[in-house]
Order: sequence, then C-alpha cells, then structure tokens
Amino acid sequence: MRFETDINAKKKHSIELENFLGVDMSSSPLNVSKKRASFSKNLISKDGVNQKRPGWKELFDFGSIYGGYAHKINGIFKFIINNRGTNEEVTIIHCGRQIIQLIHDEVNGFYYQKTFDKYLLDQPSQAFFSNNKLYIIGGNFLEFGVNEANGEYYLSSVKDGDNTYIPTTTIGIAPDGSEDATRAKLDDINLLTSSRKNRLRGIETTEDSLTWTVDNGSILTNSSVKVEILQQDATYKEIGNTKTDKTKLYDSQDNEVGSIDFTNGQITINTSVGLEPIVENEDNIIVTYIPYQASDIISNCSFGIRFGINGLSDTLFLSGNPDYPNQDFYSSTENEDFTYFPEYNSDYFGTITSKIKAFLRVNDGTLAIMKEQSTTEPTIYYRSAVTSDETVGSETIKRIYFPVSSGAIGEGAVNNFANGNLVGDNLFLSHNGIFGLVLADNIVANERFARERDKYIHSSLITHDLENAVATVFNGKYILAVDDVCYVLDSRYKSNTQEDNDDTFNYECWYWDNIPATYFCVFKGKLFFGTRDGRVCEFNESQFEDSTTHYLASLDGDITFEDYTFTANANYEDYIKENTKFSFMIDRLVPFLYNYYNGKFFFRYNHPLINKNAISAILRETDTISVMYLNSLTEIDKLKVGQIIVFSQPGNPDGIASLILNINKTGNNREVYITDPLGMIRGGSQQNIYEIINFKPLYVTNVSENEDEGIDFQLKDGIDGDIIEDFGTTYTLSGNVSYLSAELTIKKPVESVWFSPVLDLGLNDYSKNLDSLTVVLDPNMHGNVNFGYETKKVTLDLVAKQIQSAGTNTSSEFFDFEDIDFNNFTFNTAFASSYTKKLRERNINYIMFKAHSTDNKNSALQSIKVVYTVYKKNRGVR
Repeated sequence: MRFETDINAKKKHSIELENFLGVDMSSSPLNVSKKRASFSKNLISKDGVNQKRPGWKELFDFGSIYGGYAHKINGIFKFIINNRGTNEEVTIIHCGRQIIQLIHDEVNGFYYQKTFDKYLLDQPSQAFFSNNKLYIIGGNFLEFGVNEANGEYYLSSVKDGDNTYIPTTTIGIAPDGSEDATRAKLDDINLLTSSRKNRLRGIETTEDSLTWTVDNGSILTNSSVKVEILQQDATYKEIGNTKTDKTKLYDSQDNEVGSIDFTNGQITINTSVGLEPIVENEDNIIVTYIPYQASDIISNCSFGIRFGINGLSDTLFLSGNPDYPNQDFYSSTENEDFTYFPEYNSDYFGTITSKIKAFLRVNDGTLAIMKEQSTTEPTIYYRSAVTSDETVGSETIKRIYFPVSSGAIGEGAVNNFANGNLVGDNLFLSHNGIFGLVLADNIVANERFARERDKYIHSSLITHDLENAVATVFNGKYILAVDDVCYVLDSRYKSNTQEDNDDTFNYECWYWDNIPATYFCVFKGKLFFGTRDGRVCEFNESQFEDSTTHYLASLDGDITFEDYTFTANANYEDYIKENTKFSFMIDRLVPFLYNYYNGKFFFRYNHPLINKNAISAILRETDTISVMYLNSLTEIDKLKVGQIIVFSQPGNPDGIASLILNINKTGNNREVYITDPLGMIRGGSQQNIYEIINFKPLYVTNVSENEDEGIDFQLKDGIDGDIIEDFGTTYTLSGNVSYLSAELTIKKPVESVWFSPVLDLGLNDYSKNLDSLTVVLDPNMHGNVNFGYETKKVTLDLVAKQIQSAGTNTSSEFFDFEDIDFNNFTFNTAFASSYTKKLRERNINYIMFKAHSTDNKNSALQSIKVVYTVYKKNRGVR
C-alpha cells in the first residue's frame, strides 16, 4: 500500500517578539510591526524595556476644602525665591479663579493653604519668574513677591501696582511763556499704569510763581499729583495735593504752595519753594500725575512667552486678549522689566477673524506666533530681533526691534499649553495632531514646515476634543493629557521609513489612562499635575499605584461613631480595609484646654490623636505675638524649629490660624515666638482652642461587616500602633463636634495591558499546530502578569472590540483565557529566566498575544517565542 507523504512540510517554525517599542493605534492589527503593540496602556520604555508607568499620589484636595465643589486646577507654579537672603521653595496654585499659596508643614507632614484676594479667569494661566518675583497672566496680571521689610509674601495687581514702572514720558518742559526748545520725548506710555512722569525745568525769576503744562494737556480730575523739586543742597522737596481740595498743592508742613488746573493740565508752583535749578537749563522738577485711567489691555491677556535677542529671554510677550485676538504685546527690552509694556510695543498678525493661539520658540532664534486653523490667511508668523542706536536729546539709547514676517497657510495651533521643546524638536498641537516645526533644507528660503510626529497614535488622538489638551516635556518625553488619558512621545525612539527625510520622522508612542491632568508642572526633577476637581498630584517613579482620597461625612449618612467604634455605610466596603489610611477632616475634633495663671497660658496637650510636638505654656506679649519659656528637657525635645501648629477659634469654622514656632535655645531653655496671624489666642480663663488634625494619620483595623451591611471598624495610631479606645471617655466626640468628617486614602494599582499585532504564521494553505510558547519576563520586577493568546477566534472585528474594551474598562472575563493563563508569573532569580508551556493547538493561521497586570508591582515583558509545526496542505484555508 502506498501513502502520499510530504515530509518537507513537517518542519518546525518559530516567531519571536522582542525589543518591544510603543503602540500603533493607527494601523490595522495585521499591519502593525512585530515590535509594536496593536494596543497597550500604562506602559513606558525604561532601561530599554517596556515597564509600567509610574503611579501618582494626591498631595492636596481643594474640593474637600470648598465643600466638595469642583474647582479646576488652572496653574501650578513651583519656584525658588530669595527671602531676605534665604532661598525658599514656594508653591502657588491657580484653583478655579483663586490664587493660593500651598504650604507644606514638613514637621507634621501635611499641607495647608494661604488664599489671596486677587483673582484670575477660570482657565489655564501662565507664570514667569523674573527679578525675584513671579508674574502670573490669565485674564489678570499679578505679581507675587516678598516684602523686604518683614519677609511676608504678597500678591498684587501689576496694573497700577506699587512696583509697576512709571515712565518719564517727556523731559525738558520749560515754564509756560518761556523758550521750550529742549522739550523731548523719552519713555513711551506704560500700558500697565495710569501714571506718568514729566521732567520740568525751573528758571530764575522775580515772579511769585511759575506754571508748566504737562505733556498730555490735561490731568484726571481730582487725581493725586506728586511734585519733587531738586533743591540747592541736592535734596528733593516733595509737595502734592494731599488735602481735600485737590486743586491745591501743599508742602510737608501743610503750607499751600501751588495749584493744579486739571482741565488744562497746568501745574503752578510758588517760587518760594526754590525753583531755580542747580545747573542752568537742566531739569530739576519731577511731576508724577495721571492723565487718564489705564485700560486692561495687558491684564486681559491669557498666555505668553519669554523671548529676546541673541537667545536671551528678557522680554515678555503676551497675547490672548479677546478684544485684540490678532495682536500681541511685549515688555520693555531694558532691565528685564515685566511691569513696563510700552504702548507701541505691539504687532498685528493677519485679521481679527483668526486668533493668535500660541507662541513657540524656534531653534534658529526666531519666535513663532501660531494662529488658529484658517484656509484664507497664514496660520504662522515669525518674529526676529535686531538692535539699533537712537539719539534722544543728548543721550544715545540702544533700541531693540522685533520685525515680523509671515509664513504659509498650514496647521493652526489649538492652544499655548500643549507646546513643548522635545530635545530640540519644537512640538505643537493642532486639531490634526502633533506636529514639529522645522526649518526648510534651504536656509536661504527662511521657511519652516509642520511635520507629523504622532503617526502611531494619530487615529486615537484626533477622536478627542483637543481644545483643552495640555502637555509638558519631562525626562525626554512629550506628555500630552486630554480627557483623563495621556499620549507619550519618547525622544529616544524615532521611527523613519526609507522615503523619509531627516525631518519627517515620527516618535514611538505610549498610551496611559487614569491621568486626569488639566495642568502640568515640572520642578526639581519631579512631575506634578492638577485635576478638574481640584486635586494637586505628584508622580512617583518608584510606586505603581495611584493614590487618592475619598471623603465621608456624618451629615451625608456616611459615618457614625459610638464608643470607640466607627460605622460606615455599605458604599465604602471596597475602600475600608485593614491598614487603610484614615484622617479626620474636622477642625473641632479635639480641644486644647488652657488656664490663665500668673501671666501664662497652660495647654493640656496629651490626647493620643495629637501630634506630640507639644505646646506647654505661652506668655502673652502682644495680640499677635506670644512667647514661651520652657525649662523642661522633656518638653524641649518636643519642639522643632519651624514647626507649624494649626488652630481654630471655637464656634468659627472659618477662623483658622497657623501658629508658626521660631525657636531660640539658651542653655537648657528655649524661647519660642509664636506668630498668631488672626490673634486667636486671647486672654481669659479655661477657653478651648481646637486643632485641625487632618494631618494626623490614623489607620483602620478590626474591620467587620455588620447586620445592616455596613462596615464597622476601629482606628489605631500608626500601622503598628495601638487601638485608640478613649474617643468616648475622656474626649467624647459628640461633645466636641456637630458632625464627623474624614478622609480615606485609596490606592488603585496601575493596570497595564498589552496586545501584540495579529501575527500571520505564513503558508496559509498548510495546516499548522502550536507546539510551545516561551515567555521571558524581567527577573527584577515581581509584578503579577496574566498572559494569554488567541488563535482561531482572531478576527479584525473581534480585535477592534477587544481593544475598545481594554481602552475603557477591562473586564475579568476578557482576560480569562482557556488557552493559557500564567498567574503570578515572576522569577526570583538574578538572571533572566524563561517559562515554556507545551501546547496542542491545531489548525491555526494567525495568533495574537496579550498580557495584563493589575497589582501594585512593576513588571516587564522581555520576549515571546512561539514554536509551531507545518503539516500537510489544506484543502481549504481556515
């Protein structure tokens, strides 16, 4: 009997996947490169291998402070400021419309806030640090700085501010009726101040008075006027309209020495004050006056950039004023003064029907002005910088000019907050994706082109409303956040095809979810972000869980207390576990009781919930300063320099004061000055001052379900601390609070997902059987990885549905593979190890691999190898 054989066809073949790159969400899964994923989330390349993205933790929640109302974080500004010789780290938060200084109490480990009375628009803002001040723009122009007299921080409006530059607009003004040949213009009007200065020239005269007309020809009615007159002893005498009758000028002894004609802009001064100049024909009088109220043309801008000549950043450019949509404004080029915006320092770009949306510095030393998308006019303009010497009177002044040229009609920017310089590649975001702005090959042409950079995530990216997207550059990566997800472009991995030019490359991309970022901040090698519901968060490169908080309140029926056991309703079953972090969020939970005796206030400060860095005795000195003398070594050890204790006045939930301890040690004694900003420590006997104890970390223990399906639990002082049993005895909660409010710390492990492409095993007219599958993981990462594959069921429709599911809410059923499921797939060895699974999968043509990790540990897939056998030729293709 004869049998047909095809021995040559029974041959072992293999497919190996390794050196994994990013995700390709724009191609068919059949066409994705073997090194890329057809879908992945929460992975990033680190040390040459794909690992989990870092987790993040919530640092502060303004939603809890404002009663749960969602205030979007529109700005996070962290910087170092010099406070009277000491460099201090400052954090300013733009939350909703408010500007808040977020202060970290390093001793007690909690954050508290200082709110200022200046406001911005409820939209993203920008800040620029210059000359030891922070300038914030966002529908208002604000200055944050330090008061050199007392070291306190302030926030003020730049418009008509105390530190705003007042220009000297005209010099050499002679008295009316005399020769005025030396009159000349000096400074341009400052758009940020209503005031200006004129320099007047006195003359020798026998008249009783002299009159000058200011350069505007009128003075704002009943406005303040200050006149400084240089005397023969080289000192200035100051006079002004300081009394009720604003038409009269008075000296420092309240003598009437002149008058003001507001309508005609005339100032008359009696010669008795000494008007003769020290040097003939030189100005000796300075008048500061207000011709009219300044507009909000600068304050109403919403974004900007620093730019200058020869690579400097000494000039501030601002735009985004809705009344001037195609116009920008820039500060004086002298002395890096961001409080001086001369009235002619402005340019127009195209028509008002197309708004300026962003600025972008280009590598050739030009500034790109990006407009919104348009089909009728250029969407980009370029500004360069040149210098010129000009003569003003006898002075030679170096002027800097910024000539403008137009570019081509092309991609328009969506906003100024999604730009980034990625290792020299100038990236911006349009409604058509992420582009790099590059120079033409022909430098003489002086043209720039927008080149695509988001090829592999483009199809997914453009499904979002990109108008509110924000981006940052961190650790060589461009991170774009929109709709609670991030698209990450890595500068280390560029992809070119054969026909690409040098500037037409794309980046490898990764995709993250559960990143609700509305603003990014990079500071001291750390990445921070804010959220739309008022949280400030920080990425942690060594953690792989996202840590946030959840709030309980007795008024909402969330939590009750009896004796020393708490009860939460069933909604919190998933949150309240053994060792869950728990903190009270109520400011009148535990009282400090003190007695007044012999000029001292003695505090009882021994409750187990209270931080033991204790105050023992306070001696009154003034309404706002207290001083304490301690000679007990035990008590001395409890005090720390810079310690902050937070108190609240009884019955006044808004009356929160931060008492800051400054400690001097003399021998065995410590003298402690306590700053009490609101003066809440007052005289009297046996009064209560209550501490905000939300910084005191407690931990859940003895969790059990009760008959009402709620959760009973107790609290302990520390992970390994004792159970607190005196809530209902010495300190009865019901006697001290009207309601309970608390927060739970919730940690959600970073969930990573990875899908390979749909791999064609080839020779589709032959039958193929899977023989084995080998998986290699990084041995130094001990995360739990579920791994699987699909063969016969792989269709493009199914893949599309699975990718959509993985991108939204991955179900356990989706990853319950019957084919293979490697649980706790890790190696406890210092060397790379592999795991091989024998398979008996028949009649396959395609295969797709999947990996999934849901614990709070890192994991990294190094390689996959599948071995299969080719058998006889099929009659039909499966």
